[in-house]
Amino acid sequence: MKKRKFRPKKNYEKEKTFNGNTSNNEPAQQIKIHKKPPEQPVEKIIYPKFICSKCGKPIEELNSAIGDKETGNPVHFECVIEFLKKAESLKEKEEIIYIGNGNFAIAFFEVPQNRKNFKITKLIPWEEKGKDYSWKADIANLASKV
Repeated sequence: MKKRKFRPKKNYEKEKTFNGNTSNNEPAQQIKIHKKPPEQPVEKIIYPKFICSKCGKPIEELNSAIGDKETGNPVHFECVIEFLKKAESLKEKEEIIYIGNGNFAIAFFEVPQNRKNFKITKLIPWEEKGKDYSWKADIANLASKV
């Protein structure tokens, strides 16, 4: 059994037309090649510039930022984790984890190598529930244009 060779699609389509010969002989076949128009380049999304209030550095990945608890402005996700590690007194086998919807928690891992089994010892709400952050709406509007 022969192996088939993979042939990538080319940037053109073939259109077969016949010259109208209706005799029993095989009709002469003409092939027209239509080149596909080149794809339009996608516009790059330009996000507004924000400075993290925790570390003072610009926020490059606004999609991974989280709202500051005090001001509501975006801050680095990692900066919030570091802030919470310093603010909370963590015991052995405890870690700060993000549990979604703007909430963090202190989780106790009996076996630190097994990340599936843990107990939440303290819930830390960070972003206010139901609060509309204008910078998040701006990101959503920019992303929906693409």
